[in-house]
Amino acid sequence: RESSARHVELQTGYSREAGASVAASWRHSNFAGGARSLSLSGSVLSGLFAAPPSGQLARKEYTLSTSFGQPYFLIRDLSAQLALTGSVYDDPNLNTRYRQAGITPSLLYEILPFRAASIQYGFSQ
Repeated sequence: RESSARHVELQTGYSREAGASVAASWRHSNFAGGARSLSLSGSVLSGLFAAPPSGQLARKEYTLSTSFGQPYFLIRDLSAQLALTGSVYDDPNLNTRYRQAGITPSLLYEILPFRAASIQYGFSQ
């Protein structure tokens, strides 16, 4: 029997310095047919219920990402993937707060079975 084309994952955690955290992901390995893949994931490091060392505050971090994969892109042995990411980081102890977004397109060419060449370019700001 084949496994499900969809996969969901949920994680929770707690650390004394960072507080409560949660992460979730969803993946579909046959999105819209044709073996296309789509995944979404996100995480939150909330600082909620944190007990950092005296004189310090809890940091917060939020991330979100998605990717789409297309096999047989233009020709049979070429596949493409596009990934988008975003994050917000806030550390009041270092007076640091930044936002970041990125995009990473990639191509993979199968030369022989189990032999491939890939090229990718990542841009983030």
